[in-house]
Amino acid sequence: MRDGTLAILAKQQVGPTGTVHGIDASPEMITRAGAKARRVGLKVTFEKAAAQALPFRDAEFDVVTTTLMLHHLSADGRNQMAHEIHRVLKPSGRVLAVDFVQAPQDGGFIDRFRHHGVSTVDDIITEFRDSGLNIVASGAVGTKNLQFVLATAAADVARIRDRFVALGTEEPSGPARPAAMSHLHTIGLVLGIVALIAMHAGAPWWLSWRGLSDASNPISYTVIALMALFVIFKIGLLGGLHRWSRGRRQR
Repeated sequence: MRDGTLAILAKQQVGPTGTVHGIDASPEMITRAGAKARRVGLKVTFEKAAAQALPFRDAEFDVVTTTLMLHHLSADGRNQMAHEIHRVLKPSGRVLAVDFVQAPQDGGFIDRFRHHGVSTVDDIITEFRDSGLNIVASGAVGTKNLQFVLATAAADVARIRDRFVALGTEEPSGPARPAAMSHLHTIGLVLGIVALIAMHAGAPWWLSWRGLSDASNPISYTVIALMALFVIFKIGLLGGLHRWSRGRRQR
């Protein structure tokens, strides 16, 4: 759960008639999450508990989510958690797990120093299946080594999978924030290239025309001008490159 952000978003989705519970092993995170929920005026119940021993009744929840937590657990811990999730889910309930995983092709020298990714997607799928859950879908979320597994306690997996696929093809009902950000990054990339050209070609001419390159003027003027161009270059070009690299990873 960590700081309760996703639990608060879940409460916004289910509205006043739905209930949301968030758990974390850290008392500090529980305190922080509770304060955050109170600030936005939402009622979310947070309590200190372990994922391997959920403090809830059998068949209590329609949906269970776990985000960026599985990599902290051992294989035995993940197995216990999977059985606990199945226990608290309603017969038609669903579970969504999102976490860092170790890709099958990984394992090089650099990967030995990683603290995340202690399991693979296949491990999580196997653990869910061993607990009696049925796998609906799995795949990449968009960031390197961040994967999801969607499972259900229901036997009618095909219907849930069809709904999951349909949700992926629907037009978003809210503001198109990701698209807007993409356009901003594209504009930033263009500005960054322009700034780079200006730094190498236009800046010396402009400084000379303004008399800033003359020895009688303080050097700080020249430094400030170059720093301003560099900031534009960094924000624009690196922002555009970030968008380009994310697009490549998602393909």
